Amino acid sequence: MTGSGITNWQDLQSEILNRIQSRHWKPGELIPNEVDLADEFGCARATVNRALRAVADTGLLERRRKAGTRVGFIPCARRRSAFQLSDTRSKRETNLTHTR
Repeated sequence: MTGSGITNWQDLQSEILNRIQSRHWKPGELIPNEVDLADEFGCARATVNRALRAVADTGLLERRRKAGTRVGFIPCARRRSAFQLSDTRSKRETNLTHTR
């Protein structure tokens, strides 16, 4: 699919997933940056960015600002929050919603 002039992010997302599943890009390996991928596929960098974000949301890619994008070692969906509410706070909030 190289150089085919991909125009939408869904097609590019499929190609990225194919490369991960075929182990073209191995777990822990840095993948090419957005500019290089845009040149390779003949699309805009914004298209590449959107496709990479979609794949990263599944947990298959780990994106780090200024460090690049890597294939994840253990695919897992990103967590929504980094902390858990304490039991006391959770119970208090539950009681507030039931008393109104």
